[in-house]
Amino acid sequence: MRVVRRWVVAACTGAVPLAILAVVAQATRRWRDQGCAGVGGSRVPPCDHPAFWHWADVELATVAVAAVIGAGIGLALWALASRERARRQLWGES
Repeated sequence: MRVVRRWVVAACTGAVPLAILAVVAQATRRWRDQGCAGVGGSRVPPCDHPAFWHWADVELATVAVAAVIGAGIGLALWALASRERARRQLWGES
């Protein structure tokens, strides 16, 4: 089994959740924006409820950007944690 570098794990840990959230937000947009709470009157047409999930609304570019941003956040947190560990070792803290 190959050794996986810690920064790869940190990048994937940040990228995957944000990419999943981007897919969910895009796929459920029609369902959230249905606007079926029309303003009074008997001439309001009946509300047509769209399906909950639409794969056609998911854009790969947006998901990729979200994954890159998530990876950046994960790497930044990893770098901060590494810096803090190095500082503690330097000063003899536990």
